[in-house]
Amino acid sequence: MSSPEIDFSSAENNNTAESTFLYQKEDDFYSTILTPDFLEFNEFKEHDIFLSLPTPKKSSTLKLHSTHLDSSPPKSENSIVKMEKLANCSTFSGYSQDNAQKFLSEFKSYALLHELRDFDGKKVAAFHLHLKGPALTWFNTLSERSKESWTAIEVLFEEKFTNFKNHSAMAMMEGQIFNTLKLGKSQQLEDFHSQILEKGNLLHKPDHISTKKKKPFILDILKFSVFIYIDYKFFQLSNLNT
Repeated sequence: MSSPEIDFSSAENNNTAESTFLYQKEDDFYSTILTPDFLEFNEFKEHDIFLSLPTPKKSSTLKLHSTHLDSSPPKSENSIVKMEKLANCSTFSGYSQDNAQKFLSEFKSYALLHELRDFDGKKVAAFHLHLKGPALTWFNTLSERSKESWTAIEVLFEEKFTNFKNHSAMAMMEGQIFNTLKLGKSQQLEDFHSQILEKGNLLHKPDHISTKKKKPFILDILKFSVFIYIDYKFFQLSNLNT
């Protein structure tokens, strides 16, 4: 009895057909389900996620902090600024009511504080900027050679505004002011005394002339004080008798 023959060709054909069917099914799955839009939507975008994360602000915070620290100057700089504000020198116009000697002394202190030396042209330039009015006009009429030396400027300034000649118009005007000085109604005696001494020193008046100038006003004040005192005592006596 012969065994039945197995037809391997048919089985192979069946397997091939089955695998072909499965591959077709898989191809259909990828073609129908895994469409390009689906793959793009479900793609893992790790790189994009990290790019979208906010960057740390540590550097900007430190920068702001350092800027805040830099904006507040040290105490030494604040003291220097305050000193410069307090050490401003007044200006000088050259009028009769201006005290030239006082201005010159104040300017020398100002130059010393700002380290303006006598041989430095900056001192003459600073002196120029503190003049106005007739004093500025006088400075502009000086020769360029005179403006190169602070010593020359100082001598010329004193001759013009402090050391009056008896025949000069400025001396005559100051003399008239000195002779017409009177104590004001609300003026303090100390203030009037200082005013007399200032004008007297400006005109190089001896001290006894300046003192003599204020004696009549002192006598008037004493007379007025005595009158008030007597009137007050009389008022007290009148009250005792009543």
